Amino acid sequence: MAITLLEVRNKSDALMVPMNEVRSGAWSSTLQFLATEGLNSCTAVAIVSRNGSVLAHIAPRTESVPGDDNVRVLMQSVIQHYNSRKQAGLSPDSTTSIVLTAVYGGNIALPNQINTIRLVLDRLGLPIVFQQYRVHEIGEHRREGETSIIVHGRHGRDPRIYVNDRLFVSKTTNQ
Repeated sequence: MAITLLEVRNKSDALMVPMNEVRSGAWSSTLQFLATEGLNSCTAVAIVSRNGSVLAHIAPRTESVPGDDNVRVLMQSVIQHYNSRKQAGLSPDSTTSIVLTAVYGGNIALPNQINTIRLVLDRLGLPIVFQQYRVHEIGEHRREGETSIIVHGRHGRDPRIYVNDRLFVSKTTNQ
């Protein structure tokens, strides 16, 4: 059965990741979902295993930090979360990373930032899966759950990833 953002948003065992922040946790009875929404031009980075996950919602820039610097700061936080979660089973041999990138005008948005993310995940030795979503124009209708990612995990089971409220299935590739 598919999980939707609307269902996850108010669950007591869900952790919602705000824009420009990183969260992580080990799967348990009190944490079964990590999710973020409203990406529309942002990038999501998920490091996912059977025992836990790290999820980042990276804005293109902030008022005080330029885009390329912002992605470096957030990816440093991803590294810290990943390293602190290694004891919970987040290791390269049991982990996949998913990068959800924006496409605007038919092109990958923010290619320099995506390259920085790729370099960090490569340095961590993580397999990478890239997935794209289309950026919506101002005023364009966005259905519920669009530009979102949900990681649904239970300790010891393969996690399920939902992108735009649809189950995401892909082979891991380093591009």
